[in-house]
Amino acid sequence: MERTFSRLKIHMKKYFILLTLLIITFHFVHAQTYVTIPDSYFRNFLKKKYPTCFNENDEMDITSSLIKNETVLYLGAQNVSDITGVEYFTSLQTLDIAFNGVEDIAMIPPTITSLNCSSNSLKSISMLPPNLTYLSCYGNLITSISDLPASLTYLDCNSNPLTNIETLPDAITKLYCFYTPLSTLPNLPVSLEYLDCSSCVLTSLPAISAKLTYLKCNYNKLTSLPALPADLAFLECQDNLLTTLPALPANLPYLYCQNNKLSGLPALPAKLNTLNCSFNELTILPTLPAGLTLLACYDNKLTSIPALPDDLGNIYCRNNQLTSLPKFPSKLMGIDCAGNFLKVISFVTVKGAPVPTYLQSITADNNCFDETPENPNPSMVVSFKVEPNRSDCDEHVATAIDKQKDITGTQIYPNPASDKINVAVSVPSTLFVYNSIGEIMLERTISATQEIEIDFLNAGIYYYTLGDRSGKLLVK
Repeated sequence: MERTFSRLKIHMKKYFILLTLLIITFHFVHAQTYVTIPDSYFRNFLKKKYPTCFNENDEMDITSSLIKNETVLYLGAQNVSDITGVEYFTSLQTLDIAFNGVEDIAMIPPTITSLNCSSNSLKSISMLPPNLTYLSCYGNLITSISDLPASLTYLDCNSNPLTNIETLPDAITKLYCFYTPLSTLPNLPVSLEYLDCSSCVLTSLPAISAKLTYLKCNYNKLTSLPALPADLAFLECQDNLLTTLPALPANLPYLYCQNNKLSGLPALPAKLNTLNCSFNELTILPTLPAGLTLLACYDNKLTSIPALPDDLGNIYCRNNQLTSLPKFPSKLMGIDCAGNFLKVISFVTVKGAPVPTYLQSITADNNCFDETPENPNPSMVVSFKVEPNRSDCDEHVATAIDKQKDITGTQIYPNPASDKINVAVSVPSTLFVYNSIGEIMLERTISATQEIEIDFLNAGIYYYTLGDRSGKLLVK
């Protein structure tokens, strides 16, 4: 009896040990199969997306093929602050966690090639996947970027307190680093095609890649630009401290260089269709290209404007020192020439003169009109402002006369004239004579004193410009 009881005890002990091992094994296997996702928002997001991968304890099965084989995870704007658990998505290639409160991304899988972690609370980014090609990390708290993967082609790090980008990978083609306190940029890769470094505190730019087609460097402290690549198609360099511009690429269609300290412009590309050079110190403009459709040159020191292209739709030349305007093209839709010293605008001040077909807006207040102009076509010109006249017209005329006498010695006489006029200048100047509708009737370069035949002109009133002098010429 005692021996039997002893054997029973031995068997029960074996069974107990075996049961204990089974329980331990079960818990070990369970621990390797199921994990807890600590962030409730992340957990709820995953439960909704993969409901069969969670048990009754809200634990995720990391052995599930749905988790292991997932390649794309979009987790934007889910109030997530901790993405612990994402490391079990071992085939993940694209991860988007933008617009959350994530503070750490060290656990992301090494398989990722595209990462959007913008608008979070990241203070740094490190240990990035080795084959990453796309990285968007704007709107975080990142102060320095280094150790970027060699495979990276796209980097958007704008709107960070970023003061340093150590080195850019050679593969980079697009770089967005605007709205940061960067004062310098690293060497730019030869593969770079697109650069937006606007609204920083840059004082200079490194050499630019020959492949660059888009450059936006406005709102900095640049005093000069490097040589521009031949294929550049877009340039915004306004709101800097530029005093000159480099040679412009032949195919550049847009140029925005307003609010600098430019005293001159280089030759304008033949394909340019938009030019904004306002708020500079320009006294003269280069020849305007034939395809130009918009010209904004207000708030400069211009005394004349070159011939306007036939396709020009809008011209904004307010607040200069203009005393005359060139002939207006037939496609003109709007003109703002307020704040000059104009006495005449051909189709406004001359009754019966033809008006550009598409003209809708005329702003010409604060000039020196002898008579208050009338709207030349009220049914079409819906915006019309020509009053008041400026108060310093007489002072400007007297100053101009004194300047001509004392400096240039410019004279046109007799006036009125019938068949000849004498033109005298002390510096070479070009004489333009316009009829009442703005057509150029006479153009002549004058270098000293010259007699000019005008017997081909019909009797009437004409307008002339000679250097920075303008006025009326009466032909009898």
